[in-house]
Amino acid sequence: MKDFLDSWGLTTMVFLPLVGALVMMLIPKAEEELHKTLALITSVAVAVVGVLVTLNFDWDRSAELQFGVNKTWIEVIKARYIVGVDGIAMPAVPCARSVDGIGRTGLVRSELARRLAAGLISATAVADV
Repeated sequence: MKDFLDSWGLTTMVFLPLVGALVMMLIPKAEEELHKTLALITSVAVAVVGVLVTLNFDWDRSAELQFGVNKTWIEVIKARYIVGVDGIAMPAVPCARSVDGIGRTGLVRSELARRLAAGLISATAVADV
């Protein structure tokens, strides 16, 4: 599990909501209960990954990027996908996940809350290059 988190934990947290949304687009609008169930499953899955990332964060190395990924993305323009989290950004990871979960479950029905959460987790997870 540690190897998965080190390689794909942050990427999973950032893109799993997008995958859930894309799957929801394939489900007919009339299937409201299925939409709610899928949203809940997606939120819980992202929250579980967020908790695991938080619990596995090594605070003794908080000055370094952890859970980092550095992969070639578009070779022609030498673009790379680089993501990681350090000690300053780490406290924002569970905060962003909780805001996202509240926005999805209907406690706060706010598209703005969801967008802010997605932006917060993306901003805190991306390394300055």
